[in-house]
Amino acid sequence: MLVDFTDIVAFFRDTGLGNLLLFVIAISPLVGWIYKKFYLNPKLQVSLISALSGNIPFPGGNPPSQRSKFQALTLRATRAPIHNCKAKLVVAGQSHYMLWDTHRDVVSVTQPRALTRDLLPEEDVQLTVWTALKNSDGEWFDLNTGKDKWGDFKEIRDSTTIEIWFLSEEGRLNKKPYRYKITGNSWDTIKMISVD
Repeated sequence: MLVDFTDIVAFFRDTGLGNLLLFVIAISPLVGWIYKKFYLNPKLQVSLISALSGNIPFPGGNPPSQRSKFQALTLRATRAPIHNCKAKLVVAGQSHYMLWDTHRDVVSVTQPRALTRDLLPEEDVQLTVWTALKNSDGEWFDLNTGKDKWGDFKEIRDSTTIEIWFLSEEGRLNKKPYRYKITGNSWDTIKMISVD
């Protein structure tokens, strides 16, 4: 017994099971797209850590060490890896890419600093935003953009607002920039706070 095309159409049109199958066939691409968009795409969590300080060597200095202070963001990828993540810093209308310190505690290997980094799910990674130094010659401040421009604290004035965007192969990772205010006019008072 052969089944005619009109019999198949009638089955889908006239039976509840046929209507259900037709509905499932029609909605499957939409459900797949929603699942991929909201459950499989990587998500980035960003948090600001408090400023940390310590002593580092100061060759030829008197004393032979200098005080260092820095503040960083802790980043964590969830759901999936983030490939070639870049951090774009915007300050005073100018944009610069930030540098990643590629030391991984898991393998204890230090590589040269890089513009991009793969973020693995559930791995916390720190991205330094600024560094300050204090020694017998004075005090300096630098944003982590690789420009090797150690500036005077007078450049900060009362406060400087910065924006940070995160980009990857998957596109922009945040809908709006993370905004922070850097305040302080000396090594002792410098800090960065989140601005909403």
